[in-house]
Amino acid sequence: MEVSADDRASWANAMPNIAQEWAATLNGNGEDGDAMLNAYLAKLKDAGYTPVRDWAAE
Repeated sequence: MEVSADDRASWANAMPNIAQEWAATLNGNGEDGDAMLNAYLAKLKDAGYTPVRDWAAE
């Protein structure tokens, strides 16, 4: 079964932003979590992946 783009967006937007939570934890530990998250998302984009939600922009 294929899920519509609208349903995928609604589902993604309803989820907590655990990517930002992960980056914030790393930032709190003195590491650059924001840079790591952005680098990871950039690699996905370079590989052709288009996320439903911009997890780093929130």
